Amino acid sequence: MRSLLAAALLLSTALPALADEVWTTPAGDIVYVEDIGEVAHLAFTAVNGNESQVLEIYVEGLGGNYDHRGTHDGMFYVQGRNDCGAEKTTPNGWSTGTWGKIRIVFDKPGYPSGFDIYGSSCDEELEANPLRAEPK
Repeated sequence: MRSLLAAALLLSTALPALADEVWTTPAGDIVYVEDIGEVAHLAFTAVNGNESQVLEIYVEGLGGNYDHRGTHDGMFYVQGRNDCGAEKTTPNGWSTGTWGKIRIVFDKPGYPSGFDIYGSSCDEELEANPLRAEPK
């Protein structure tokens, strides 16, 4: 993976309470932060040694969805950087010049479920090698 997501990796059944839904990856944890309508806000803290980087992830159709999960597209954003040459604004209103596309593919439709996450930097195509996330 050559995307910003990969770079971060190198730096790297009742309804659940949002902050209780956490997945672990080889690069760090992904936490379900909040729903913004039908958009789920996740935070991925990629850790490598003493360095870490937070990617804010926004996933369409996942907000409040605990029983009908499948393939969901979205975007990730990193604050304080400008790698893409153009700014984008997140669903909760802050802007950044470092962002990319993501696609999450869940193993099963109900909570809890693991997933594969594919990413890309800026407007590039999604990488072919996903990051694996397992429920924690």
